[in-house]
Amino acid sequence: MLTPQEFESVLGTAKKLMTAGILREDGTVDYAATLEVLTIATKDEYLKQAVLRFAVENFRVDLRRMLGLGLAYVVFRLEPGFEEFLGERKKRRKVVDPGTVAYYRNLFKRHLEGKTLSEELVEYVVNHPNKWLRNVFRHYIQYLLLLEENTARDLRLAHGGSAL
Repeated sequence: MLTPQEFESVLGTAKKLMTAGILREDGTVDYAATLEVLTIATKDEYLKQAVLRFAVENFRVDLRRMLGLGLAYVVFRLEPGFEEFLGERKKRRKVVDPGTVAYYRNLFKRHLEGKTLSEELVEYVVNHPNKWLRNVFRHYIQYLLLLEENTARDLRLAHGGSAL
């Protein structure tokens, strides 16, 4: 994996990037020149693999979303981590009332447990007469996205990258 620092060291210092027309005097990047460098780099098999590894390791979540794979093949399973998310990790109002958590759990088990994420499931939830099911569904998707982001961050850290 090439870190940003390794990428700069391959091309040289910022001065060389400026000389190549990639980095402007004011510190902004010339997108056309950068894309041209990437186009040339991908013609070399080694560099192409390095660019792909860099993109996958640093932008995994973004790539999956762009490819429409962000939540593909997701089967809804009620996990203890989801209830922890509701009570502790959720960004806005936490769901801490035991009665509300039990109600969410019941809705999840009756309507979502074992189902695969699909357009049909989204339609089912959106059109369901019990509007609380939407909240449970939305919170579960937020929980999955948090898990995905944490996994991507952990992979970057494991390969010597930055947590950001």
